[in-house]
Amino acid sequence: DGDLVGNFKSDGKIVIGPAGSVKGDIICKNADIEGKFDGKIQVAEILNVKSKASIHGEVVCSKLSVEPGAEFSASCVMKSA
Repeated sequence: DGDLVGNFKSDGKIVIGPAGSVKGDIICKNADIEGKFDGKIQVAEILNVKSKASIHGEVVCSKLSVEPGAEFSASCVMKSA
């Protein structure tokens, strides 16, 4: 949770909690998003978008899981790891 304006890179898992907000680019292995994201996200493995999430921008991932109720307004490219 919290706000981040900028880019973030991780070899592990990124979690954006329900009160979290990220504006920028993210590169990571796995991601769980429950808050707000605006930018480009590249996930090597699985991107989980929870029901209260709001995603805008570009998504590049290997596997995508979107729960009903999520706001997903992004271009999406599925690529193998």
